[in-house]
Amino acid sequence: MYAQILTARKRSLAREKYKVEYCDYGMQSCQMVVQSNISKECHLVSTEHYQMLKIDPSVISSVFEELKPLAEKWIDNRIELVGTAVYGLRKYTRGAWLHAHLDHLRTHVVSAILNIAQDVDEDWPLQIEDHQGNKYEIILAPGDMVWYESAKLIHARIKPFKGRSYENIFVHYMPRSLNWYTEDVGLTSEPSRIITISDLENAEIEFKEQRKKARDELEKREKSMEEKYSALSVEERLAVLSKL
Repeated sequence: MYAQILTARKRSLAREKYKVEYCDYGMQSCQMVVQSNISKECHLVSTEHYQMLKIDPSVISSVFEELKPLAEKWIDNRIELVGTAVYGLRKYTRGAWLHAHLDHLRTHVVSAILNIAQDVDEDWPLQIEDHQGNKYEIILAPGDMVWYESAKLIHARIKPFKGRSYENIFVHYMPRSLNWYTEDVGLTSEPSRIITISDLENAEIEFKEQRKKARDELEKREKSMEEKYSALSVEERLAVLSKL
């Protein structure tokens, strides 16, 4: 899969360049500011610490499909997941940093960071807290991947990036059943109802039962149609086909 992504990256770069990505000014170090000795003021000279490169949709679909079994295995196959987002290649440049944050509660439940390429002066760690509040720093090399609960565990890259480029792909999944949050919840607020893993497992059972029932009904209707069609004479079959 990594080789496939590298090939897609090479093809995309042959057609276009990285484009400056939308920036969240409260969370990301987007701006490059310099102080003018002449005017004695600070001026914004660049917002290019975060850039995005689109890659072929077929590669995006392949990443979704190939990582889905790994995502479900990572959560001990407790529930079925569905892919919600695969961003293109996001490139960070010198000076970039990312404030401690959580991702979207509804769609970014089980996530992965794929490190694709980097040109660094020193390692740029991902900081993350586990469920017990223990803090860790994770170093990724090109070809490495890390799974994390991006909507649950606070994570950041608080140290300014030292290097020329650092390229990642982010992949996100959520529970497939409909028993899940419909909107984000802030750090200082609580959801109207806490959804537990037991709730998700029960919803998973109901979802599979409904899907099986719908599949059985469809098979029953198709079998009934086949039986009715097989009972028709040749002339009646031709008459049916002429109406289609």
